[in-house]
Amino acid sequence: KVEESRQKFIMERTGGNITLDCLDMKNKKEGNISGVTVWRKNGETIVVNGTNLKLIRVDKEDSGEYHCLVSGKFAKNFTLQVKHAPVIKTQTFSVKQHPGYPASLTCTVSSMPVPLIRWYHLSNSSSASKLVEYSSTVSIDLVGFKDGMMTSILKLHNVSLENYGKYACNASNELGETSKLYQLEYSPVPVLEFSSGRMNKPVFMLLTLVYLAVR
Repeated sequence: KVEESRQKFIMERTGGNITLDCLDMKNKKEGNISGVTVWRKNGETIVVNGTNLKLIRVDKEDSGEYHCLVSGKFAKNFTLQVKHAPVIKTQTFSVKQHPGYPASLTCTVSSMPVPLIRWYHLSNSSSASKLVEYSSTVSIDLVGFKDGMMTSILKLHNVSLENYGKYACNASNELGETSKLYQLEYSPVPVLEFSSGRMNKPVFMLLTLVYLAVR
């Protein structure tokens, strides 16, 4: 029978050194530790000699679930979260829409701990920026923090001429901050939004023809 220790949660800053010890003091005193030690990260076996796993200068890629098994007898689980400054992972930074229709800008952030995400609308005539806040025509949805990822979706329910231009998604935590620029551009025809953020080309062409026909 395998004796399994309680799950251990560890949080460390980027650049720190960590040693994961598969045996507690009781196991070291009572157990036969001459056998093979197997270490796994997120279910995949990693090659390590000995009951200690040393992680040098950790970064966010080292975060995950670690499991070790000694001599087929003692097991231990670790959850490692590496604290790091936010990184914006979004791929699409330009959205087009016709006035009177809804548009969404999506900002996906990798961060540990939880980031503070703000949206700003940049003025076309100066370098000034205005914090975007909730209103009857604007909402900001947050997709729950999971596995070090959080998504903020800026929704403009009824695009008007003053909504066009550049927006900045700003993400910050205790270790730093980052920003990315987005562009909301004018479209001569309505653009239908899908959950994937992209639209099938034939559907777009059909909507365009319908829109032009009823004008």
